[in-house]
Amino acid sequence: MQTLQRAESEAETWTRVIKEARRNADGVTAYCKSKGLSTRIYYDWFAKLRVDHPEWQNLTNGRVRENSNSKSESPAPEVATTEVREKVSRRTFSASEKRRILLEADKATHGGLASLLRREGLYSSQLQQWRSERDRNGLEARKRGPKAEPLAAENKKLKVQNERLAKKLNKANKIIEFQKKVSELLGVTLEEMTDNE
Repeated sequence: MQTLQRAESEAETWTRVIKEARRNADGVTAYCKSKGLSTRIYYDWFAKLRVDHPEWQNLTNGRVRENSNSKSESPAPEVATTEVREKVSRRTFSASEKRRILLEADKATHGGLASLLRREGLYSSQLQQWRSERDRNGLEARKRGPKAEPLAAENKKLKVQNERLAKKLNKANKIIEFQKKVSELLGVTLEEMTDNE
């Protein structure tokens, strides 16, 4: 019984400590250092007690958002989805976006360039590619996928014509075969027909 009371009082103590640390203007680490507490132990207790304190689930700027009694003031915390999307869409940049980012990159210092890349979610290789595109053709939009062949339209037209002629030839061959069979039935040879003409 005494162990249970001690655990409850320890949990209450740590609840008070966590609330004070979260309200501290200098942050949790500074609070723990000023009180002589280990940040590792602090975060262990925070993880244990977080289940019992739903207001700690919804933090803003590293501090606890105080839970008000009226439900209209505080929206319900959003639940993160863990499902995988069916199809991930590729991120595309318009020519104006590319120009804007390249202009910022050209003006940025080394540290500024790194923060620009992080902010835009880009790799430095993308900037190099965009710069070379800009130097070649001015960042015009390119279509993705296989490149259109210059003779593709003519090839398509010739294929259609070839299919049409093949059907005509097949029809003509059937007519000739039919004529041969009719001439055999009538007893007229092809040589006699050509002599009469």
